[in-house]
Amino acid sequence: MCNKYLDFLCIFDKIKAENVMKKDWINGKRVLITGATSGLGRELTKKLITQNNCYVIGVGRDKQKFDSLQGEVGKQNLECHIMDVSNEDDWVALANKLKPSGLDVIINCAGILPPFESFENIQRDLVQDYLKNCNYLSKNKSKKSEI
Repeated sequence: MCNKYLDFLCIFDKIKAENVMKKDWINGKRVLITGATSGLGRELTKKLITQNNCYVIGVGRDKQKFDSLQGEVGKQNLECHIMDVSNEDDWVALANKLKPSGLDVIINCAGILPPFESFENIQRDLVQDYLKNCNYLSKNKSKKSEI
């Protein structure tokens, strides 16, 4: 039975964009998922490893949650990085580690909400933070990456 995170995944599985994307387009890809230790990020990590044979580079802050996740999906297709997604130095270090192998897909599920100047600026601030993090990775992308 689907819980609130699996509800999204159940809907995601049913979405079909005809002639645009095949259901198995992600099979076997190298995927970076932020927020991989809980919530939607954790469920996506499990699904992509078990059903799509993806190699997941998980980003999170809690080693115990990563240990638990590895207990569920194994260690073969899950690379764990304990870091703070709001820390620029952590992103630079991660990008340098990933540079030789590259990435195929980035999924941002980290639940960070920094202080906002006003409610109207929330979307702008979130987009800027997301793009900043993608920028750290794309500056160091390998030939395989299409970030």
